[in-house]
Amino acid sequence: MDKVDASTVPKINDLDSPVSSGIPPTPQEPVGPDYTPSHKPKTKNLLMIIAGFLLLGGLAASMFALSQQGDIRSRASNTGPVLSLLPSTNTVEIGQEKNIAISVNTNTKLVTSVHLDMTYNKNAIEIVRFTKGPKFQNALQEPSTDNGKITAILTTPITAPFNGTANVAIIRIKVKTAGDSMIRFTNDSTVTVKGTTGNALAGKHNATITGVTQVTGTITPATTSTPTPPITPNAPTNTPRQTKLECAQSCIPFQENVKILANCLTACNQINKNPKTCEAQCNTIITDLNLPPAQQTLWITKCKQQFCD
Repeated sequence: MDKVDASTVPKINDLDSPVSSGIPPTPQEPVGPDYTPSHKPKTKNLLMIIAGFLLLGGLAASMFALSQQGDIRSRASNTGPVLSLLPSTNTVEIGQEKNIAISVNTNTKLVTSVHLDMTYNKNAIEIVRFTKGPKFQNALQEPSTDNGKITAILTTPITAPFNGTANVAIIRIKVKTAGDSMIRFTNDSTVTVKGTTGNALAGKHNATITGVTQVTGTITPATTSTPTPPITPNAPTNTPRQTKLECAQSCIPFQENVKILANCLTACNQINKNPKTCEAQCNTIITDLNLPPAQQTLWITKCKQQFCD
């Protein structure tokens, strides 16, 4: 074999470099025991992206949960109108009468109408009278109180929906038998609110009527050094009259006006004293309401019948 002259073999350093040939060189990184690549692995980048999405998703879920809780709290603190019979418990002697108020608490809603649908035991209770409340004088359906059923659809003036607490009506009952009975709202009772459709009624509270036998016998006077003279009746005992307490309950419709309420209670205080004074008080009470003439005349008549007859 022929020997090759080493002096004729080109050395590596004598070869054309990429720089000299016009090709940019590829950067070379040192390799050794402490070598760390200058670029991150793709897997790590992917994990960071996934973690970011999870973080954003968690924040979104938390914000949604907080908004839902706030909405629930808002609904809980803003309930709808409630109908109540007041007083809710009543003890009445057989043959005696008492007023029961049908009250509405609108809970900040603007109420435009109330549909009353109620039941009672006609064998235990008689409905003597149904009187519309001052805020609900208009009627789409006139009151009916026959055969154990009370129905009416009462409305506010179109331009004056009601917000607050007031009596939709007052019913005067007469107890016929001993024992407990109920006056109940049925599921057909509804309340309409301005700007909404459907039934806005959020609650109903019924009333219990307990009939008791009239107490008979003599009244034992309190111990005193002065003898108590016998009581001489001033009116025939066979004509039942409204007591001062029952009369005061009849003043409930005027509770929103302190002056009118005071006049009403003053009129009650005149019962069994001076009928003319009582009639004058009725005129004062109704005149202060500033009702239309026809309604004013009607209310004055009702007031006299209720307080003075």
